Amino acid sequence: MSNNRATNWEVDQTFDPTEIYNELKSSYANVYSNLDESEIDDYLDRIAFHESKGEAGAVQQVNDKYGKDGNVISYKDGPGRGLFQFEIGEDQGAQIAKQRFYNYYKSQGNDAMMKLAKSLPDDFSKISPDMQKALFMTNMMAIPNRGEGHVAANLSEVKKHGDQGLEDFWINYHWAGWKTDPDSIVDRRKSWKRDNKIYNQRALD
Repeated sequence: MSNNRATNWEVDQTFDPTEIYNELKSSYANVYSNLDESEIDDYLDRIAFHESKGEAGAVQQVNDKYGKDGNVISYKDGPGRGLFQFEIGEDQGAQIAKQRFYNYYKSQGNDAMMKLAKSLPDDFSKISPDMQKALFMTNMMAIPNRGEGHVAANLSEVKKHGDQGLEDFWINYHWAGWKTDPDSIVDRRKSWKRDNKIYNQRALD
């Protein structure tokens, strides 16, 4: 077993999240001739660093109260949770990711993993890092491409476009704001580039 906290959906059955993630990662890499498993790890780690600074237990903090001068004086929990800040709530990112995880294993006839999917909480900050990565993988594999002019929703195409490919992938397929707040795309891209630069520097240290 790995050091990750295992996920139990029945008293007599235990799953190792690392094994689940590694199997998904291996299967995904085998589909694309230009992609290896270490690159998948790197892409997911970069997205997680931007979303949560790589903190598996991260809970989004949003502005709550303001002082008379307009400055924020308190914060409250927002909907984003975990490494990738999948949002809790009806039909939001976490529920969609759980359903796609379920659908992936349903297509394989894997009843045990389907039961596991149903047992997972919507709050991904409460599950292990590799379980969160496994959910990210099956969610990503089910994302429809946005069409002409956008990088495709797969990491093979991301690799072909280098750093810009991963930025575009995040903007187009993971950041919820492309639908709700398109006017902030320029600022979001600046934020991504800043975090990616920090990530690169940390890798060199």
